[in-house]
Amino acid sequence: MNLFCSLKKSLLGAFFVLLFVAGSFLGSVAPAVAVGDCNPTCPHAWGENDRKGEIGDIFKYDNPYNGDTEYFKLVNLGSDGRYWYFPTDKTNNGYWEYLDLHAWGENDRKGKIGQIFKYDNPYNGDTEYFKLVNLGSDERYWYFPTDKTNNGYWEYLGPHAWGENDRKGEIGQSFKYDNPYNGDTEYFKLVNLGSDGRYWYFPTDKTNNGYWDYLGTEEACFYGQYSA
Repeated sequence: MNLFCSLKKSLLGAFFVLLFVAGSFLGSVAPAVAVGDCNPTCPHAWGENDRKGEIGDIFKYDNPYNGDTEYFKLVNLGSDGRYWYFPTDKTNNGYWEYLDLHAWGENDRKGKIGQIFKYDNPYNGDTEYFKLVNLGSDERYWYFPTDKTNNGYWEYLGPHAWGENDRKGEIGQSFKYDNPYNGDTEYFKLVNLGSDGRYWYFPTDKTNNGYWDYLGTEEACFYGQYSA
């Protein structure tokens, strides 16, 4: 995010806090409005902006060598401020981190700390994401929590749902929004709370506001931010 957008977000964050306090005092709370021109694009496409990306940007790659859709996080730039080609074999290189979603049980449960796993939870029907944070003495992990929490092996990444825990979220949490206005599934990152420690509404037009950073509509835009 450029300096203008960062400054604008800080000022708007303060404004929304004041708006929330004033609205509460008057008996109503106005929903947050969008920041419009500072919305991110995710995933990015190779070559846009003359290859001048920002570290941490997520890119989508339709790999012609294997026919797969792959995602990469930008981790480095050359001396000219530009990136170069993706790896074609689902690995990392000096510019890119390959964003690989893992499944429980692969490689005989011998994972690496920091890997991201996808879990289709049969107990609640939700798709959940976990980061591996520990291994047993045999260098293997064990079961996911089934209640959207952490345990000794796993950190629950989300996505969270608007309204849970009485809207008392934690800065940095990611949320999933099934937008009824456009039919899309969208992901947001919580960046601010009101004076009462609560967040307020998502933007409905794929932008940021004083409470939320819009991440995108693809799951890689959500889980990619948590990669090592």
